[in-house]
Amino acid sequence: VNALTLSNTGAWHFQIGAVRVNLGKDQRRERLQRFIQLYHARLKPHGEAVQRIDLRYSNGAAVAWQDKAY
Repeated sequence: VNALTLSNTGAWHFQIGAVRVNLGKDQRRERLQRFIQLYHARLKPHGEAVQRIDLRYSNGAAVAWQDKAY
């Protein structure tokens, strides 16, 4: 983890390499576990192509890709 920040609204964000991850302010442990599963199952082979991941969804995540990647 390169950076870990807490916003004024209480939302947690962290950065791994060039990938920014938004955990939000609720259910942080569950969201972090979802990130780990998603990373290992789907994103690891494309690590450099991922720009950011938003985990504030109840059952999933939104992944933004680098423009040049896909």
